[in-house]
Amino acid sequence: MLSWTVLRDSPFGTTLKLVALVMSVVTAYHGGLLVVGSETLLLQWLLVLGYVLVLLALVAVVAELPDGAWNTQDFRHQYVFPALVLGAVLYAVGGPLSELFFPRALHWVHGIASLFAIAGMYSPVQDDLQNGPWNDLLLSDAVKGRQKATWMVPLDDEILEVLYSTRLVLTPAVIAYNIEYSREEVNRRLRRLESEGMVERVQRGKYQLSERGKRYVDGHPVSGESN
Repeated sequence: MLSWTVLRDSPFGTTLKLVALVMSVVTAYHGGLLVVGSETLLLQWLLVLGYVLVLLALVAVVAELPDGAWNTQDFRHQYVFPALVLGAVLYAVGGPLSELFFPRALHWVHGIASLFAIAGMYSPVQDDLQNGPWNDLLLSDAVKGRQKATWMVPLDDEILEVLYSTRLVLTPAVIAYNIEYSREEVNRRLRRLESEGMVERVQRGKYQLSERGKRYVDGHPVSGESN
């Protein structure tokens, strides 16, 4: 319930709601099995409901992807989403098959499917938590979670976040307008960020985030500091 409360309005929210429901249903199923000692008709229906919810979650996660996402460099989860798909298929298809032919393997199939689902959902959810405006629900100050270089100042984070969120080439004036600093202050910090490899100057007075800058905003420490 806590997962659902926090994540219901997040990116991939529909999928996460369904996953939370699957967790509740499967927990109720195994809890009932432990108490009763055998699989009753009600527990069988709970298991079927879990399978249906997993299939719906699989449909939802595909539906929530933006058009053409698999073909863009901005979508960074091409290699982890197959794990989610495999986990969902293994649970929804492998579960019933194992129950019919290898009943003792059912819980192993469920466990392995869960591991694949966790691997598939962790990366996109982690990135979206860092990028969404509602991340204050999870971090009182997302900036504090980053490992700054000694030369960095608070303004640097705001500049990098604007470049990261827009993924556009911007001028100092546009950046300054969005974070309510003077153009001179922003321009001065952009020059320092460029010298440190955090941003790239595309043309005179036009900047974009570098790969190093993206890694920093994503929460990776800044390495190789210059003096």
